[in-house]
Amino acid sequence: MEFVDTNILIYANDQSAGRKRELAGALLLRLNDTDEGALSIQVLTEFYEAVTRKRIVPDREAAEIMWDYSHWTLHHPGIEHLMDAVELRSRYGITWFDALILNSALQLGCTTFVERGLFAWAEVWPPHDPQSFHCLTPDAVVWRLIAK
Repeated sequence: MEFVDTNILIYANDQSAGRKRELAGALLLRLNDTDEGALSIQVLTEFYEAVTRKRIVPDREAAEIMWDYSHWTLHHPGIEHLMDAVELRSRYGITWFDALILNSALQLGCTTFVERGLFAWAEVWPPHDPQSFHCLTPDAVVWRLIAK
């Protein structure tokens, strides 16, 4: 299963994103067709906020896009997942929101995490290992998740 971060959804729906839009759209289509896509409620929330605030898509269309992903595997974090994210944040020195997203991917048993850039997760997955990631676009990365 492949966990998709917020910015991939944004790129796929942003008419001005050029090649990123094309690549993100192709990825999402593949994941949709293979039932391998995973998201969290946090990702959908961040997507809606970003695309409506930046006026990338109108409110109603953004809501419809969120609904379109309702059949994907979705993580609905509970308090215990927040506590797990606290541990990830503390252990790896990553931001709170990155820890929440990372925890969602791990909770769903995802083997891949697709996001737009390299955060502080190099501590989690060695960036020098060619098997750990490959580029989707110049600033999008596919991480191979390694459960610790």
